[in-house]
Amino acid sequence: MKYLLTFLVFFPFLNFGQLKLNVQGDVVNVRKQPEVTSEVVIKVKRFDKLTVLEKGKEATVNGIIDNWYKIETEGGKIGFVFGHFTSWKREGKVTKPMTLSDVSWGDCFHLIFDGIDFGNAINDLGIYEQEIENDSYADDKILVGTLFNVTYNSLFTVEYEYCNPESPAVVIQTPTIVRIEKN
Repeated sequence: MKYLLTFLVFFPFLNFGQLKLNVQGDVVNVRKQPEVTSEVVIKVKRFDKLTVLEKGKEATVNGIIDNWYKIETEGGKIGFVFGHFTSWKREGKVTKPMTLSDVSWGDCFHLIFDGIDFGNAINDLGIYEQEIENDSYADDKILVGTLFNVTYNSLFTVEYEYCNPESPAVVIQTPTIVRIEKN
C-alpha cells in the first residue's frame, strides 16, 4: 500500500524479532544499555524502522514514563531506544472499539473509523492490511461496518499536498493506528 506501512505493536505471544516500530523524534539516540547515561551506539532519525528484539524495563526520562526497547537498526546495530521517541510511545495512546466507517481511494487513501480519517498516517493494520486495501477497491465493502478494537496515537507522518509525492512534503502529527484487531 503506497501510503500505509506496517508497524506491529507488542503482543506477548509473538516473536519480537518480527516486530517493527518507527522513530518519531527528529534524531534519537540508540544506547548501549537502557539508561540515558549509557554510551550512544548510533543516532537514528524520524521514520527510520527498527526491529524490536525485546521489551525492556520501564523508566522515567525527563518526567516521562515509558519502556526501553532493545532494537536492531536496518544496518544491523543493536541497542536500546526509549519508547517515547517511537511509534510505541505510551503518552496519548487510546484504545477503544471503533467501527470501520469507510475505506476508499480519493485524493488520498481514506481509512475512516467512527469519523476519524487515518488516511494521512503511517498506520499499522497488521494482518488486516491486505483485506482493508482490497476493500478500498471493491464496490461492495466487506469490512465496512465491522467493529475493531483500535489503538491509536497522534504520531508524525509525511503529508503531500493533494497526496502528490511530487509536491513538497510536510511533517505533520495525525491520528495513527498502532494496533488493530477485530472485536
